[in-house]
Amino acid sequence: MASLPIFQPSSNSAQLMQAKWSAVLNPLLSNPITQGIQLTDILLAIGNNQINTTLGRIYKGYIITKMNGAYADIYATTSPDYSLYLVLNSTGSTTVDIYVY
Repeated sequence: MASLPIFQPSSNSAQLMQAKWSAVLNPLLSNPITQGIQLTDILLAIGNNQINTTLGRIYKGYIITKMNGAYADIYATTSPDYSLYLVLNSTGSTTVDIYVY
């Protein structure tokens, strides 16, 4: 994952500031949830729905960020360890926005 590059500034205070920024920001940059993408207006039919995550890698998880339409129970039917595609089972037809990471 991403991390801040380390430069060798001539001033001591700049070195300390850079070290502090790296210590704070590198954990955030390496968190998988910050490497995600928002998928919008995904139509889910009743039953299994295969969704291309467009991440180009195996996804770690997902968050339903918005549901337009009737309430439906939605759950993943495959483990993120196995696929580039998210397979969601829905108990009703609805349109959702999904953050995949």
